[in-house]
Amino acid sequence: FPSIWFWRWLLVELGVNPPWFPTAHSYLVGHLGKYVPGKATVIVIRTAMLRKFGLRPAVGAFTVTTETLTYMAAGLATVAMLAPYASANVPHMEWLRTLAERPLLGLAVALGVAVTGIVGLSLTSRQFVHLASRMAERRGDGDGVLEHLPWYLVPSGFVLFLAAWWIQGLGLGLAIRAVSPGDFAWGDWPRWTGAAAIAMVGGFVALFAPGGLGVREALTLALLSNLEPGAAVLVTVVWRAASLVGELVYTAVFTLVDRVLPGDLSTRVEPASTPPS
Repeated sequence: FPSIWFWRWLLVELGVNPPWFPTAHSYLVGHLGKYVPGKATVIVIRTAMLRKFGLRPAVGAFTVTTETLTYMAAGLATVAMLAPYASANVPHMEWLRTLAERPLLGLAVALGVAVTGIVGLSLTSRQFVHLASRMAERRGDGDGVLEHLPWYLVPSGFVLFLAAWWIQGLGLGLAIRAVSPGDFAWGDWPRWTGAAAIAMVGGFVALFAPGGLGVREALTLALLSNLEPGAAVLVTVVWRAASLVGELVYTAVFTLVDRVLPGDLSTRVEPASTPPS
C-alpha cells in the first residue's frame, strides 16, 4: 500500500488522476513484471493499463522508475542502519557488533543515515527530474510536465518507505517463526528488517536475476547463519513462496473484480465501436 499510494501521488502531481482501483490493479499486475530479466516489463505493464486515463509513456516510465528507486534508496538506508543487527552472526562481520551493542551509537548512526538520505534525495531529485524531462522532449513525448514535480515529494516518499521496510522485516520474522522452534521475540525485529533489506536490495541490484531469484536467497541464507542449516533453507523457501503466492493471489482477486467494475473505473480498454456503413 505505501508503494501504491506514493506512485499515485506522483501521477496526480503530474496531471494524471486515475481512480484508486485501477491504480492498485495496474501496480499489482505490473509488479509481476519483475520476474522478467531487466525488470523493464514493470514499466510497460503499468503504463499500458493506465493509458486510458491519460498516462503517457514518458510519465509512466518516470513515475515507475522514481517510485522504485525511492523505495530502494530507503532500503539501502535501512541496510546502513540495521546491518549491525542483521550481520551479528555472520562470519567476518563481527566488527559491526559494536554498533549493535551500543544503542546510543547505533541510534546516532541511524539518524545520520536517515538525514543524509533525505538531504541527498532533496538535492538530487530535481536533477533527475530535469534529465528525465529533457529525454522525454527528445522522444516527442514531453511538454515540461515533469518539471512540475514538487521538490519535497521524493524525500517524503523516502521517509514513508523507511517505515515500509519494517513490514518486509516482519514478513521475514514470521517466516522464521513458522518453521523454527522458539519464542517469537520482538527484539529481533531490527535483525529481521536488516536481513530483509540486504537480501531484497541485493536481489534488485542483480538485474540479470528475474525478481532477484538466487541472489536474494543466497544473501538470506548467509544472514540466517544463526539457524540450523536445514531450517535456514526452509525459511528462505517459505519467505519467497509466501511473497510469490501473495502476489499471485491479490493479482487474481483484483483482475476478477476488474471484470465487474463499470468501464470508467476499470483498467480494461473498451473496444472501439465500428462506424455505420
